[in-house]
Parts: sequence; structure tokens; C-alpha cells
Amino acid sequence: MPNLENQTILLAILVVTALAVLLQAFILMGILFAVRRLSSSLKQEIEDLRSSVMPICDRVGDFLDHSGPKLEAAIEDAAALTHNLRQVTVLAEITTQDILQRVYRQSTRVDAMLSNVLDGLDRASVVVAQAVVKPARQISGLLAFADAAIDSLRSSRATPRHPSSRHDEDGLA
Repeated sequence: MPNLENQTILLAILVVTALAVLLQAFILMGILFAVRRLSSSLKQEIEDLRSSVMPICDRVGDFLDHSGPKLEAAIEDAAALTHNLRQVTVLAEITTQDILQRVYRQSTRVDAMLSNVLDGLDRASVVVAQAVVKPARQISGLLAFADAAIDSLRSSRATPRHPSSRHDEDGLA
């Protein structure tokens, strides 16, 4: 019976393998049908897309045929305009820098000139002050001296002398 058991085991393995192959065949057939259905659906979608896109492509082609030179000219004009604007901007920047440098130099010159003028006026005011103040002090001193001398002369005449002092002066005492 050991022989029969081997044959039974082999037969069981053969049946399981056949069932697995059969199951695999059914799965592959299901995949095939699904892919065919998907393929036909995709073909239909592509045809729908082609039918809606092709008129647009034809119109764009016609538009480019008729407007292509105009568009190219417009693009070239825009590029030239941009280039010219860039050059003008550079020139304006250079001019502005030059003007700012000139204004700075002139303002520095004006500042130096005003400083020199104000310094000269300051020195002149000191000289004038010394020239006026010194003689004014001297005159003021002379006037004060004259005033004091006149006051002293007036006061000596106005005050009467004491009799005792007169006698001393006359030698009578």
C-alpha cells in the first residue's frame, strides 16, 4: 500500500496544480476582458478628445499662419522697446549721478565761500570793535576825568572855608 499512497499523493498534487492553473487562466481571462473594455473605452475617449482638439489646433494653425508675422513683429518691437528703455534708464542714471556730483561740489564751494565770508566778517567785527571801543574808552575816560575835575572845582568853590582854617592860612592864629 505504500505504493498506492504515493500515487494518491501525486494525484492530489496533480489535481491541485490543475485547479491552480485553471484558476490562473480564469483570472488572466478576466484581466484580458477588463483590458479590452478599458482599451475600447480609451479609444472612444481619445477619439472624442481628437474630435474636439483638432478643430482648435486647425484654428490655431490658421491663426498663426495669418497672424504669425504680426506676432513676430510685435515681439521684436517689444524686445526693441525693452532694449531702448534699458539704455534710456542707464543714461538717466548716469546723468542723475553726474548732476548729484556737481550739486555736491557746488554746495561744498558755496559752503566754503560762506564760511570764509563769515570768518572775514567776524575778524572785521573784532577789528572794528577794537578800533571803536579803545578810543571810546579813552574818550570816556577823558570825559570822566573832565567831569570829575569840573565837579571837584565846583565843589571847592561852593564850600565855604571855616574861620579857623582861614586864620591858619592867613597866619593870624
